[in-house]
This record gives sequence, C-alpha cells and structure tokens, in this order.
Amino acid sequence: MTERVLVTGGSGFIGSHLMAAISARGHAVVNLDIKAPSAAAQKEQWAPCDIKNAQALTAAFNDFRPTRVIHLAAKANLNGNTVADFPDNTLGTENVVRCVNAASSVELFVNTSTQYVVMPGVRPPDASYLEPYTAYGESKAVAERTVRSDCKRPWSIIRPTNIWGPRHAFFPYELWRYLELRYYVHPGLKPVRKYYGYVENAVRQILYVALAEHPADVNGKVWYITDGAIDNAEWMNGFSIGLSGKPVRRVPLPLWRVGALIGDFLEWLGLGFPVNGDRLFRLTVNESVPEELIVPQEAEEFVSLEEGIAKSLEWYRATRLQVDAVRL
Repeated sequence: MTERVLVTGGSGFIGSHLMAAISARGHAVVNLDIKAPSAAAQKEQWAPCDIKNAQALTAAFNDFRPTRVIHLAAKANLNGNTVADFPDNTLGTENVVRCVNAASSVELFVNTSTQYVVMPGVRPPDASYLEPYTAYGESKAVAERTVRSDCKRPWSIIRPTNIWGPRHAFFPYELWRYLELRYYVHPGLKPVRKYYGYVENAVRQILYVALAEHPADVNGKVWYITDGAIDNAEWMNGFSIGLSGKPVRRVPLPLWRVGALIGDFLEWLGLGFPVNGDRLFRLTVNESVPEELIVPQEAEEFVSLEEGIAKSLEWYRATRLQVDAVRL
C-alpha cells in the first residue's frame, strides 16, 4: 500500500537518508525543514517550514494530508544550558502533535527522541522511565511526555543511540579528522559498552516502525534504534585503522582524568579545550539499553561495522577531494 509520509527535519543527517529510503519504496513523501536538502534529487520534496511556526505547520499538513508522520526535526546537540535553549524540541513537538491530532488522515505518528532521556549507564526499568542527561535530554523528555499525554492518534517513540555514517553532521569534521591525524587518545584500557547504529540500518529500523502494516501493533511503544552493544574502542579502532593505518593510542584512565580536570578549569575561564569531564564521562560510561526494546533487523540487510566504515570513509574521502578541488 502506498503511504503519504510527512517527515519533519528531512534535510538533516538521518532525515536525508530516510527521505531516500521512503522514495525508493514508492511512497509519496514531503520534507518539512527550515533548511534545504543537500541532495538535488530531494529538493522537489522539500517544503520550507519551521515547526515552531504553528500556522505554517498546519498549512503544510492540510496541503499534504499525510497518512504517516515521522518527526525528526530538532536541535540535536548538547549546546544548551536549560530546556529553554531547545524550543524546537519542546514547542516544535507540541505543534506537530496538535497538527497530527487535527489531521484525520494520520494513521501513525512516530516521534524521534534520544537515548539521553535516560542517564547513560542507567538501565530503564520500563519504557516510560525518564532520567534525562543534559538539557538536551531533558528537552526530549518533555517532548516524550507531550506525546504520551496529548497525542490522540496511534503513536510510537524511537530513541536513536549513536547513529553514524556518510553525511554525519560533525563526525567527519571533528572525530574522524582527529583519528586521521592521530590526535585522538582513547581513555582507559578496559572495554566500555556503547551502542552505535549505522545510518542505513537505523533508517530500516525507523521504517519498520513508521510503515507498520497495522499501526495498532506499534501504538504506545518505545523503541531503541541501534545495531547493538559494542566495545567503544572497537568502533574507534575501525575508523583509526581505516584513516591512518594504525589503531588508536590508549592511555591509563587517571591520565585522562587529569586532562579532563584541566579542560574543566580552562572552560571555567572561558577557554576551549578538547577534553573535559562531560566528554570523559560519555567515553567511559557503560551504556545500558534494554535489548527487548531494540527494533529487530533482518540479517540479510544488516550493514556490518566493517561495511559501514568502508562506506563512510569512501564518502569522507570523496568529499575531502571535492572540497580541496573547490579551494584550488
């Protein structure tokens, strides 16, 4: 059955991959985003819209009459001190939910949250448990509460973990570049459990939920979007070897702690530093995701870590060559 899928934030990293996958499946799709998509093929599907603008959002819903809504649009970074710094995540979600409620055509609403609605290292006792990490996580927790309390249509909530791959918003320009130059030094010598998700796998997981044949089967459920647990050093080593030919350098944890203390002090003085206490915490805490809440994946379609790294580095190198050619 052909669906009419409305995606908010379809110009972003996950959104652009999602738009391509929905189109490939033959569904009608529109992307509501404040910025244009980078892919020329997706510009015809783009409708400029700020989800904080209730009037414009309502007009877009009325014009497209979606059967499925995937809400991705957000301020998706940790740069904020309070929930008030994330109006896209709070007010924006309120507006989207109102439009979903008013649109009789909508059969299923999928709200994108984050693993950070639960403190890293804490295993949630149930799917509704919230213990946010950072103001960003709190803003997404507010959005989850809005969906649970106000959405009148069938809904699901997805919580992506560390999603990566070609066109990532900052990995290519920060972490991958640091690994290539061998600036990155991994903290500690023991394994640390993390949850990563290659973007193609993540998109299939999202569509498993969003295009469910029977919305009632996914209604009211929370899902994690991830490839599963992995030692953080294994992921870092994969990229380090692919970029520099060598595994990451590792130092005892006490040395990293000293660097983090120095970084916190310099930040207090208003100076930037690549290492701080928050980053140390995120790199060394063992994450805990309920396995039963992870969206299932088909083995024959699953992109392995090695395949994902190869695809990512192929894109990364091609992009670098294009940028260098423009500069010349």
